[in-house]
Amino acid sequence: MAGLPQKFYKLNKFVFGKLLKLLNPQVTIAGLGIGNAAALIVQFENGALKKSSVVLAPGIIEKGKVKDRNKFVGGLKKLHEQFVPRKSVWDFAGFSKSKEKIPVIVSLLSENVYTQIFSTPILPSEKLEEAAKLNMESISPANFDANYFDWQEAARDEKSGKIEFLGAFMDKSAVNEYVSALAEAGFIPIAVEFSALAIARTVKEFSVGIDLEKPQVVLEIGGDGIDFMVFNKGNLYFHYFVSWDFARSVDKVQGEISFEDIKELIIREIKKVSIFYANRWGGNIKDLILIAPASQPKIKKLIKENFSFEIMDLRLKEFDSFSSSWFSALGTALRGIMPRSEDNLISLMAVGTEEKYFQSAVMLFIKMWRNVIAATLLFLSAFFFFANVLMANTVNKLDNKLREITKAPEGEEVLALQNSANTFNRLADKVLEAKKQNIDWSPFFSKISSSAKKHGIFLTRLSLDSLKSAAILGGKADGDASAINFKNSLVDGGFKEVSLPLSDIIANKDGTVSFTITFKL
Repeated sequence: MAGLPQKFYKLNKFVFGKLLKLLNPQVTIAGLGIGNAAALIVQFENGALKKSSVVLAPGIIEKGKVKDRNKFVGGLKKLHEQFVPRKSVWDFAGFSKSKEKIPVIVSLLSENVYTQIFSTPILPSEKLEEAAKLNMESISPANFDANYFDWQEAARDEKSGKIEFLGAFMDKSAVNEYVSALAEAGFIPIAVEFSALAIARTVKEFSVGIDLEKPQVVLEIGGDGIDFMVFNKGNLYFHYFVSWDFARSVDKVQGEISFEDIKELIIREIKKVSIFYANRWGGNIKDLILIAPASQPKIKKLIKENFSFEIMDLRLKEFDSFSSSWFSALGTALRGIMPRSEDNLISLMAVGTEEKYFQSAVMLFIKMWRNVIAATLLFLSAFFFFANVLMANTVNKLDNKLREITKAPEGEEVLALQNSANTFNRLADKVLEAKKQNIDWSPFFSKISSSAKKHGIFLTRLSLDSLKSAAILGGKADGDASAINFKNSLVDGGFKEVSLPLSDIIANKDGTVSFTITFKL
């Protein structure tokens, strides 16, 4: 986790993952198969298949290890350019896909991988991982810390309560050489597996005429040796690679190996696999699935002469035109379209597939939005520049037109009319403003008059202060009650702060009372 606490990493991954889904389209991961003679890339996207390949000159990769790093990086850069070529001026301006990193599942040659089956009881996931790691330490072929290792489920037996795992080891230095070269060439390795795993996936998904419910034996004839794979319910269960070097006689250390040299090797190794098959599942091998170049009829004949099982050439239902060299890249491309959270398959590199994908997705997200923001700013800058130029030209044209009018014989008359119009408009605006500020007193007097009439009030005085919006009203009433009722009607009529102190109610000699009321409009 690159030193981060587990909980902190998971929290950040969850939050940023949600943000990525909202703002960043999901990136399809390609499959990259690397052999001694070629590097091939395949990608499934939107129901279509995209592929490219480059030939690697002899000596760049030998026996599955990088021997000439500079030439290897050069070949990978060429492959990158072929896969996402520059197509427009935007590409060369820095917004090109060809400058972005390509996430890939990498498949390496199987000859440097050590595999072995081990089993554990069916346990909770936390304890299961601990038990699997202990088993991996016990079956490690060499210095445990010098290898990348991982495991995946190969078979499960609910009756016996056991799970069988396929464990795999590969030298760290060899893997790191590939990973660093890929990064330099513009690729992001999400996971590293070996070709036997990828081929098993291709067989499971695309093979024709193979009963995957039964254990099947696959023999791949390659340029560096023979690779045996045993599938159990479509999953890789057993893997065994033998180099052609074992076919050399003691007195023939160098030079090409003839068919006579390898006959004994093929027969001997097939017998070993047959013994393993019989011990594990009982009985003899009935079918042998052969992956070999079309130019290898001698091998097929040799096997038929020495063994009784049926030989089947591996055929793919959708990619029958593909040569066997593409099978590994096809398998890794299939893994690339799996949801990252479900990818619990073997990965022989420093970090797990889900974590590595999260890290690469964050970087791709940042780069994408950096380019979007840069492009947006560039567009806005261009827009405002041209808008400014257009406005400046428009103003200049209007100024020139005005000067032309004033220089004409009737120009002075036009200017005088224009000034008169402007003066009239200013006066009209002042009149309208004065009208807005004028108070319409009709509703005010009408309201007071009707209320006074209703309560038998004779109004004797009305004083208004428009600045303070205040008024003083004097009048006569038949009695105290009438004056007070009149005061209350003013309150009900919407006047504010209506006041009638008792000291302002004065009795007259004729039996009436005089009063004074203050209020605000």
